[in-house]
Amino acid sequence: MPHAVTRIDREQLVDIYTARFHLESAGARSFDTAAQPDRQVLDRSLEELQSALASADRPTQIRLDAQCHTAVVGLTGSRRLVTMHKQLLTEARLAAITAGLIDHEVAVASHREFVEMLRAGQTESACMQLEKRLIVARERLLQKLPA
Repeated sequence: MPHAVTRIDREQLVDIYTARFHLESAGARSFDTAAQPDRQVLDRSLEELQSALASADRPTQIRLDAQCHTAVVGLTGSRRLVTMHKQLLTEARLAAITAGLIDHEVAVASHREFVEMLRAGQTESACMQLEKRLIVARERLLQKLPA
Protein backbone atom coordinates (compact mmCIF):
# COMPACT_ATOMS: atom_id res chain seq x y z
CA MET A 1 0.00 0.00 0.00
CA PRO A 2 1.45 3.44 -0.93
CA HIS A 3 2.31 5.74 1.92
CA ALA A 4 1.09 9.32 2.11
CA VAL A 5 3.76 11.99 1.82
CA THR A 6 2.95 15.04 3.90
CA ARG A 7 6.23 16.96 3.69
CA ILE A 8 9.16 16.83 1.29
CA ASP A 9 12.67 17.25 2.66
CA ARG A 10 15.76 18.37 0.74
CA GLU A 11 17.01 14.84 -0.01
CA GLN A 12 13.60 13.80 -1.32
CA LEU A 13 13.41 16.92 -3.48
CA VAL A 14 16.74 16.11 -5.14
CA ASP A 15 15.47 12.58 -5.75
CA ILE A 16 12.20 13.86 -7.24
CA TYR A 17 14.03 16.06 -9.73
CA THR A 18 16.49 13.29 -10.58
CA ALA A 19 13.59 10.94 -11.33
CA ARG A 20 11.78 13.65 -13.31
CA PHE A 21 14.85 14.21 -15.47
CA HIS A 22 15.20 10.52 -16.24
CA LEU A 23 11.51 10.09 -17.10
CA GLU A 24 11.35 13.24 -19.20
CA SER A 25 14.61 12.52 -21.00
CA ALA A 26 13.30 9.00 -21.76
CA GLY A 27 10.36 10.72 -23.41
CA ALA A 28 12.69 13.01 -25.35
CA ARG A 29 14.72 10.04 -26.53
CA SER A 30 11.48 8.37 -27.68
CA PHE A 31 10.40 11.34 -29.82
CA ASP A 32 11.48 9.84 -33.15
CA THR A 33 9.61 6.60 -32.55
CA ALA A 34 6.65 8.04 -30.63
CA ALA A 35 3.12 7.38 -31.87
CA GLN A 36 1.59 10.30 -33.74
CA PRO A 37 -1.22 10.72 -31.15
CA ASP A 38 1.40 11.10 -28.40
CA ARG A 39 3.20 13.77 -30.44
CA GLN A 40 -0.12 15.53 -30.96
CA VAL A 41 -0.72 15.55 -27.19
CA LEU A 42 2.64 17.30 -26.77
CA ASP A 43 1.81 19.85 -29.49
CA ARG A 44 -1.62 20.54 -27.96
CA SER A 45 -0.14 20.95 -24.50
CA LEU A 46 2.26 23.59 -25.83
CA GLU A 47 -0.57 25.44 -27.57
CA GLU A 48 -2.72 25.37 -24.44
CA LEU A 49 0.17 26.63 -22.31
CA GLN A 50 0.84 29.45 -24.78
CA SER A 51 -2.84 30.48 -24.62
CA ALA A 52 -2.93 30.32 -20.83
CA LEU A 53 0.10 32.59 -20.52
CA ALA A 54 -1.93 35.40 -22.04
CA SER A 55 -4.23 35.25 -19.01
CA ALA A 56 -3.59 36.01 -15.37
CA ASP A 57 -4.81 32.55 -14.36
CA ARG A 58 -1.69 31.26 -12.57
CA PRO A 59 -3.19 27.97 -11.37
CA THR A 60 -4.12 27.07 -14.96
CA GLN A 61 -0.68 28.10 -16.20
CA ILE A 62 1.02 25.91 -13.60
CA ARG A 63 -1.27 22.97 -14.41
CA LEU A 64 -0.59 23.32 -18.14
CA ASP A 65 3.15 23.62 -17.54
CA ALA A 66 3.02 20.29 -15.70
CA GLN A 67 0.88 18.85 -18.50
CA CYS A 68 3.64 19.74 -21.02
CA HIS A 69 6.24 17.88 -18.98
CA THR A 70 3.95 14.88 -18.63
CA ALA A 71 3.25 14.92 -22.38
CA VAL A 72 7.00 14.52 -22.95
CA VAL A 73 6.96 11.40 -20.77
CA GLY A 74 3.94 10.23 -22.77
CA LEU A 75 6.17 9.99 -25.84
CA THR A 76 7.52 6.76 -24.32
CA GLY A 77 4.13 5.15 -24.90
CA SER A 78 4.11 3.92 -21.29
CA ARG A 79 1.05 4.88 -19.24
CA ARG A 80 2.83 3.56 -16.15
CA LEU A 81 5.69 6.05 -16.63
CA VAL A 82 3.14 8.82 -17.13
CA THR A 83 1.44 7.87 -13.86
CA MET A 84 4.79 7.84 -12.06
CA HIS A 85 5.62 11.27 -13.49
CA LYS A 86 2.31 12.72 -12.32
CA GLN A 87 3.09 11.45 -8.81
CA LEU A 88 6.49 13.14 -8.94
CA LEU A 89 4.87 16.41 -10.00
CA THR A 90 2.45 16.16 -7.07
CA GLU A 91 5.38 15.67 -4.71
CA ALA A 92 7.30 18.57 -6.29
CA ARG A 93 4.22 20.76 -5.82
CA LEU A 94 4.08 19.71 -2.16
CA ALA A 95 7.72 20.73 -1.82
CA ALA A 96 6.92 24.12 -3.35
CA ILE A 97 4.09 24.63 -0.88
CA THR A 98 6.35 23.53 1.99
CA ALA A 99 8.94 26.04 0.80
CA GLY A 100 6.34 28.78 0.54
CA LEU A 101 6.69 29.00 -3.25
CA ILE A 102 3.08 29.00 -4.31
CA ASP A 103 4.00 30.48 -7.67
CA HIS A 104 6.66 29.47 -10.14
CA GLU A 105 7.94 30.79 -13.41
CA VAL A 106 6.36 29.31 -16.52
CA ALA A 107 8.43 29.89 -19.64
CA VAL A 108 6.73 28.57 -22.74
CA ALA A 109 9.67 29.67 -24.92
CA SER A 110 11.98 27.12 -23.31
CA HIS A 111 9.34 24.39 -23.74
CA ARG A 112 8.93 25.30 -27.41
CA GLU A 113 12.70 25.40 -27.93
CA PHE A 114 12.95 21.94 -26.36
CA VAL A 115 10.36 20.48 -28.75
CA GLU A 116 11.96 22.19 -31.74
CA MET A 117 15.29 20.57 -30.83
CA LEU A 118 13.55 17.19 -30.73
CA ARG A 119 12.00 17.80 -34.14
CA ALA A 120 15.42 18.75 -35.51
CA GLY A 121 16.93 15.50 -34.24
CA GLN A 122 18.97 17.30 -31.56
CA THR A 123 17.93 14.92 -28.81
CA GLU A 124 21.00 15.26 -26.61
CA SER A 125 20.88 19.07 -26.83
CA ALA A 126 17.21 18.94 -25.86
CA CYS A 127 18.03 16.69 -22.89
CA MET A 128 20.79 19.08 -21.78
CA GLN A 129 18.38 22.02 -22.01
CA LEU A 130 15.81 20.05 -20.01
CA GLU A 131 18.38 19.17 -17.37
CA LYS A 132 19.36 22.84 -16.98
CA ARG A 133 15.71 23.89 -16.58
CA LEU A 134 15.07 21.22 -13.97
CA ILE A 135 18.24 22.10 -12.07
CA VAL A 136 17.17 25.76 -11.91
CA ALA A 137 13.73 24.77 -10.61
CA ARG A 138 15.22 22.34 -8.10
CA GLU A 139 17.78 24.85 -6.81
CA ARG A 140 15.12 27.53 -6.44
CA LEU A 141 13.14 25.16 -4.23
CA LEU A 142 16.20 24.00 -2.29
CA GLN A 143 17.00 27.61 -1.38
CA LYS A 144 13.59 27.94 0.26
CA LEU A 145 13.24 24.54 1.92
CA PRO A 146 14.24 24.30 5.55
CA ALA A 147 17.64 22.67 6.09
